[in-house]
Amino acid sequence: MVCISCSLPISQAHQSLKMAAEAAFLANYRARVAIRADTVESRKNLPMQILVLGMCSTGTSSMMIALEKLGYQPFHMAAIFLSAQRHARMHEWQDAIDQTFFRHKPYRRADFDRLLVGYDATTDVPCAIFADQLIAAYPDAKIVLTVRDVENWAKSMRRTIFEIIRWRSFKILRYLDSEFTGPWYTLIHSIFAVHSQGPGKAKYDSHFDEEQYFNEGCR
Repeated sequence: MVCISCSLPISQAHQSLKMAAEAAFLANYRARVAIRADTVESRKNLPMQILVLGMCSTGTSSMMIALEKLGYQPFHMAAIFLSAQRHARMHEWQDAIDQTFFRHKPYRRADFDRLLVGYDATTDVPCAIFADQLIAAYPDAKIVLTVRDVENWAKSMRRTIFEIIRWRSFKILRYLDSEFTGPWYTLIHSIFAVHSQGPGKAKYDSHFDEEQYFNEGCR
């Protein structure tokens, strides 16, 4: 079979599309976030000191950079995707969401210690949706809540994360690419399902509805 639009065999077109989408996605994160892509194995366990629990696009990347300058080791979602083990990291956080919000087996201190080994601060999602669990797990940590005007926040989201989700390539690759795009899309979908509708109400298997998210989750 041949891809009509590019005159390449389907397998080659799929591989080229996969590589281009993944490269563009990672380049976007590298441009926005100055983060060291260390492996988990190279890090030592650190006591949790600061929990930045605002949603993405509320200054969480700036908070991460500020915390790094102050000597902290903050965890940001970009760390998942820039890790050499990003496939495993995505599945670990997906399991944390599944267990906590859809199977009613909330993660506890030992679970978060494993996920956040080597970090002493958190920023951005997916940590932000675990606010209650993280506060309970680390009662001595300082809490910072970043906020932003809803309309400006929505515009920012449409220009970044939701823009990526709307790429035609991702609509195809989420089904064809089980190594990166599929797990990424599922993780993003799960994060915003929890945030917009709350535990017990998230429609885990439904297609992510951007307008429903803004209408129901951002009040």
